[in-house]
Amino acid sequence: MARKFLPCFLIVLAVCSVAMAQVAKPDPEAEKAKAERRAKLLAAIEEDAKQLGLPENRALITAKIAASAWKTDEEQARKLFRSAVDDLIAAQEIAEASKNPSLFQDLRNSQNIRPQILNLIAGFDAEFALDAFY
Repeated sequence: MARKFLPCFLIVLAVCSVAMAQVAKPDPEAEKAKAERRAKLLAAIEEDAKQLGLPENRALITAKIAASAWKTDEEQARKLFRSAVDDLIAAQEIAEASKNPSLFQDLRNSQNIRPQILNLIAGFDAEFALDAFY
């Protein structure tokens, strides 16, 4: 039994050592350039999101941008999450204040977006998401 086990063990050991040797070390300059491009792209998307007409759409895009920016700039991500919640509140206030039935329908549709945004926020800052829920 030991004779069958030893060759299998040696093969597994050889394969693992070759696989571990192929791990490339990240280039700090390339990582820095990648982070800068990512930050510029997120800023451009944030500016474009401000052009959206419906506040609930702005809220959803802003929350997704914040989730993407969380690892690199937590403070900016928190501001974006706050902005997303403010857009949700604004959408609800507009719909409730209007006598237009289509805006009320928009409010009902935006209620589908609210849990998405709050769950997204909760993945990063559960206390803020809970506060924003109320």
